[in-house]
Amino acid sequence: MKSKNNNASVNSMKKILLLALSLSILWGHSLCKLTDRCNDENCKIEDDCRCASTINPINDLDDPAPQLIALAFREAATSVFLDITSFLFDLRNPDGIQIGATFYPPFEYTDFSVVQTLYLQGFEIGVCSNCSRVPNVVDKLGGVKSAISYFANLPKEDIYGSTSSVFWNPNFTYDGLQSDGILYDSSWPLNEILPFTLDYLPTNVQIPVNKTYPHFWLVPTNQWSVKGYTCLSLLECFTGDSSEDIAASLVEQIDLVRNYNRAPIVLEISTSWFRINENALDGFLIFFEKMLEKKDVFFVSVGDIVQWIKNAVSVSKFKSSVYNRTGDCSNIMCNYTLPDGSLRYLRSCTDCP
Repeated sequence: MKSKNNNASVNSMKKILLLALSLSILWGHSLCKLTDRCNDENCKIEDDCRCASTINPINDLDDPAPQLIALAFREAATSVFLDITSFLFDLRNPDGIQIGATFYPPFEYTDFSVVQTLYLQGFEIGVCSNCSRVPNVVDKLGGVKSAISYFANLPKEDIYGSTSSVFWNPNFTYDGLQSDGILYDSSWPLNEILPFTLDYLPTNVQIPVNKTYPHFWLVPTNQWSVKGYTCLSLLECFTGDSSEDIAASLVEQIDLVRNYNRAPIVLEISTSWFRINENALDGFLIFFEKMLEKKDVFFVSVGDIVQWIKNAVSVSKFKSSVYNRTGDCSNIMCNYTLPDGSLRYLRSCTDCP
């Protein structure tokens, strides 16, 4: 009897030691990721990994990298929003192809028929995480990404980017986004830093992230210094200026990056800027024409920036993305209730759930 008890104890001890060894291996791997410094040996672009850096993969002075600029909107997509932004439909890059842009529509107040119109026009649709109140129907549909896909009648796999409020816990945000098939986030202002992954925690930039997210990309946004003020969007930076002053200031800000390392630029823009400042549209169009004259500046989506950094090419080889899309929209009015009991309406391209 004593022998059996001894054998059982030995077997139990073996199991405990085996479990401890397994956990130590797993923890050691995780700890290694947290403490190892990212470098060219342990993080290669062919493995979908890139360190945070100001170094552009294209450094040929005779044939440099294209200067990529992504216009990013994160506000409710409504009919008024569409009227204001429709001028983008007619703008062309130096190669004659329509420019790109990225729209991150919050759920609340969004007209999803407008979201589909933007998508069919060739623009990128992303998720605006933590940007508005979310009704229970979103949870029932499987989250914000699934809800956008459902109501706008878009392929779910075409929604793979996000932006979020920098005041939220990024670990919570990235955990949920990565598990939902989101491939990148564009929320943090990190000037002159090129897109990078969170396979390793960066030591040369400050972001409040304390765990790794393999193959999850961060695409930095930009902060601007205009007239002694630091700001993050055109709405904050340029108010009350003439159209010529707006254009000149924008050109100056872009050239600071273009003449340094040509890191891709994410330009946060809002329709409020066009509504508040009567010179904003003319100023932007003058700026756009000046960029077009340079022949090496391309307006793209944030998703296009990620695709470029994964397979970087020089300006002579760069081509704007072309998207040929089709879709149906039934334009059905649905209602939903927010957690506080407030009633909201939305226009859906599919039946109300």
